[in-house]
Amino acid sequence: MDSPFPVSRVPTPWVTAFVGSINGVPSSTPSAAPTDPRTSSTPSADRHVVPGTRQALAQALRECPRSQDFVADCRLRAATGLFAHTWDPVVLAALREGPRRRRELRTAIGGISDKVLTEALRRLLASGLLERRAHPEVPPRVEYALTGLGRSLVEGPMAVLGRWAVEHGDELLEAQERAQKRAHEREQERARERDQGRQ
Repeated sequence: MDSPFPVSRVPTPWVTAFVGSINGVPSSTPSAAPTDPRTSSTPSADRHVVPGTRQALAQALRECPRSQDFVADCRLRAATGLFAHTWDPVVLAALREGPRRRRELRTAIGGISDKVLTEALRRLLASGLLERRAHPEVPPRVEYALTGLGRSLVEGPMAVLGRWAVEHGDELLEAQERAQKRAHEREQERARERDQGRQ
C-alpha cells in the first residue's frame, strides 16, 4: 500500500499551516485562572528549552491543566509540537515500511542534509517515536525503526493529514502563491510612489 504521505519530496508548507490552524483556533471556554508563582508547586517555565525535545514535552505536560475542556490543552500542544520541525514527519513517513539505515533514509527522503537528518533523528528518539538498533556485525550496522508510539502516529493522524495534503495541497500552495504575488505587487506600488515623490 502506498503511503499517503509523500516521502520523496521536500516538505511542503501544509505542515506549518496545520500547526498554525490549531494554534489559531478561537476558544469559547474561559481561560484558566492565573497561577500564583509563590504558591504553585509547578516548576517555572525554562525559557531556554528547545522546542520538540523531551524536556519541552515534559514542561508542556507539567504546565497545562488536566482538564480536557481547553483548546490549548497540554496533550494537544504536545502532539502538535511534534510537527514544529517540518523534516520530522518526513523522517517518520520514510520509516513506515520498515527499519532503515541512515544512508537509506537520506536516499528515500531526498533533499535532506546529513546534519538536518541527525537533528531530526535525535528529536524523534527523544520523543519515543523511533528506536535505534545496533547490530553486532563487522562492519557495525545501525538501523532506525518506528516504535509502537511512532507507528500509531504515522498510521493514524499523519495518514489522515497526508490524505488531506494530497487532496488539497495544490489549493493551499496556490493560495500562498497568490498572497505572495499580492504582497510583491503592493511593494512595487509603494516603490513607484516613493520614486514619484522624489521627482
